[in-house]
Amino acid sequence: MLQRGHGQLGRLQEQQDLRCVHDLYYEELQFMRLTLRGATMTKADLVEEVANATGLTKRDVGVVVDLLLETISKALSDQEHIELRGFGSFKVKTRKARVARNPRTGERVNVPEKLVPYFKASRELVKLVDSV
Repeated sequence: MLQRGHGQLGRLQEQQDLRCVHDLYYEELQFMRLTLRGATMTKADLVEEVANATGLTKRDVGVVVDLLLETISKALSDQEHIELRGFGSFKVKTRKARVARNPRTGERVNVPEKLVPYFKASRELVKLVDSV
């Protein structure tokens, strides 16, 4: 009789342990979902982060961020190569002309050559992202 009671207590303990593991797993899953949902940083988020880190106003930081993005865009439109050491480089690549198919009709479509912006992350940035 004593062993039977001990066996039931053992099973209860196992069930509680399983519930704890399940609860921890569920909490981790919820955290991951929230993290993934919040994984997009907008320009406004970037401005806020820089303003908090520097003590500058959001308006001043917003002007600087806008000018930075405008300068990068202008340089790329002039087909210039931009290199930001420790972050990465921007350049313009030529996408070759090709023949594609219209998925609806199956008709062949000639897609002309075009220029596209390209970003390549630096080794430092790749290592930083991979370590997370």
